[in-house]
Amino acid sequence: MAMNYRTRYGEIDIIAADRKHLLFVEVKLRRNKRFAEAREHVDRRKQIKIINTAGIWLYENETDLQPRFDVIEVYTEDNGNKIKEINHIIDAFQ
Repeated sequence: MAMNYRTRYGEIDIIAADRKHLLFVEVKLRRNKRFAEAREHVDRRKQIKIINTAGIWLYENETDLQPRFDVIEVYTEDNGNKIKEINHIIDAFQ
């Protein structure tokens, strides 16, 4: 549906849909979990920005689908050239 949707309030990396949900997805890329897991970088402040941005998208685009907020963590090898792990956190925040 959309990628890198931007408003003055923030950005949503991916907007997609399945049969029941309209997915607002934040993608976090990290080389390792040494300091924190990627999902931990989606703190409450970032969540509020995503929620406000999603509200604008919903205002502009009518849908009967239930909104859901997911996070996708992508970890690469230390050189950053190869994906090592991908985690999809469903309904990561509300």
